[in-house]
Amino acid sequence: MQGIEHKVEGKRFRAQSQNLAPKTVRVMLHFTFMDKFTTASAYYFVFLRKGGTKVSHHITKAEIAMAGMGGQGVLTIGHLVANAALSVFENVSWFPTYETWQRGGKVYCCIILSDEEILSPMISRPEVLFVLDEPSLDDYEDSLVEGGLLVYDTTLIEREIKRKDIRVLSMPSAELAQGLGSIQVGNLILLGAYLADSKVLPMDIVESALEEMLKKGNKEGFLPLNKKALRLGFERFSGNGTES
Repeated sequence: MQGIEHKVEGKRFRAQSQNLAPKTVRVMLHFTFMDKFTTASAYYFVFLRKGGTKVSHHITKAEIAMAGMGGQGVLTIGHLVANAALSVFENVSWFPTYETWQRGGKVYCCIILSDEEILSPMISRPEVLFVLDEPSLDDYEDSLVEGGLLVYDTTLIEREIKRKDIRVLSMPSAELAQGLGSIQVGNLILLGAYLADSKVLPMDIVESALEEMLKKGNKEGFLPLNKKALRLGFERFSGNGTES
């Protein structure tokens, strides 16, 4: 990547939730760059260290990447997973990257959930990859580790998956979302299916984090629809890589 300019800023702040440690470190990195796809993009990550009582769990680390275009809610579900994970894992990082326009630009984020220290928020070879549009599948399919899990929407992605050495979790999430009344909740349907398959986070913890995020954004009115979408994906998926 050429022409990178970056600024690093670190600061401490008081935690606003009893689920967070009294002092949590937030570090932000801002990058601008030029490449063949866009004239400018912004990169940053938020590193959160959790304190307080943990929910018991068996998985000690998960590395997840999500990709799509602006407006599909890629960063939203990534942020949701990170927030929910604060009640389960010792350390969580959320590293979103996006093009400077809100809709139609490329969007990508990395989420790391770990009981050990996270040395870097970047993931070059994710264990789990969500793709919400076909260009993202073209861009990132090869990055998934051997034996990794690909999660994608068959409504928006019609081509065959090239890799034969990975697991696939797929469903027509955009079509199902339209059935609920809003195509915008297709991302939550996919997330619900992934939670059923992986059991990386308890559903009630994710629903609580979703409620908190919507309240902070003064969007409580969307909570019933969002929970319904999350539950639809969770309940529709049988846990073996196919729909029930």
